[in-house]
Amino acid sequence: MRSIILAAALLATPLLAQAPQADPALDPARMTAARAFLNVALPPAQRDAMMNGIISGMLINMSAGILQGSGAEQEFAKHPQMRGVFQHFIDRQRDLAIADLHDNMPQLLEAEAHAYARLFTTEELNQLAEFLGKPVGQKYVTTVPKVFADPEVAEWQKGVALRAQQRMPGEIQKLKADMAAASGNSGAK
Repeated sequence: MRSIILAAALLATPLLAQAPQADPALDPARMTAARAFLNVALPPAQRDAMMNGIISGMLINMSAGILQGSGAEQEFAKHPQMRGVFQHFIDRQRDLAIADLHDNMPQLLEAEAHAYARLFTTEELNQLAEFLGKPVGQKYVTTVPKVFADPEVAEWQKGVALRAQQRMPGEIQKLKADMAAASGNSGAK
């Protein structure tokens, strides 16, 4: 049971970080080009479906990896009803992450516009937008979410989640020891 709760806690970790504050020193021409690029890279009419696909694929793959190393399958074998409860939890986390992303999409897009404006020149952003406006560029844009469902990518994500789950007990113990040392209570467990 404890392993299932640990797996659930790992999956409940927020998938989105708060966007950084805007940099007022960014060149307006670059910002205009960055926003135009993002409208081509993440077409407004397809944006939600693209992000939903990415989040769903990642969450499915990562939860499979976490469960693989958690001992949850043994618990599910003993208590089959727990599988449905856990799946409900996964579905809820997906829905919450998608809702968070949807609710905060304007802030994400503005943060990404700032990042692209910092990393690319106006000319480079225009060239990227031009590429994405072509048929092969549009194929790329609409295919990216499918990459996360690719079996090899899924296996990689499962492996990352499994390794993270396996090292978590040691990391928690190290954190406890470090916190105890910082508080002057090195004997605490």
